[in-house]
Amino acid sequence: MDGKFILLVLFASTGAFAGTWMLMRPPPPPELHAAEIPAKDSHGKVLAFANCQQVQAAGLAPLYAGRPGYTRELDPDGTGIACLPR
Repeated sequence: MDGKFILLVLFASTGAFAGTWMLMRPPPPPELHAAEIPAKDSHGKVLAFANCQQVQAAGLAPLYAGRPGYTRELDPDGTGIACLPR
């Protein structure tokens, strides 16, 4: 085989693999926006919310799983996103 052909095949397969790999990666986590930063009391503790109306009134909706302020009680459908704005 010709050396140029082998190099062409190697470069083409590397590009195809890299493109496929990029498509298979999970999406990055959502960025933390100012509206998602939970309110804190004067002692620096995160405020707990009784319901989504309180979250939305504080301007903190939506709350994401793993972020301060999120609780399973606020996410009844279990999607990991609580108190979606309507």
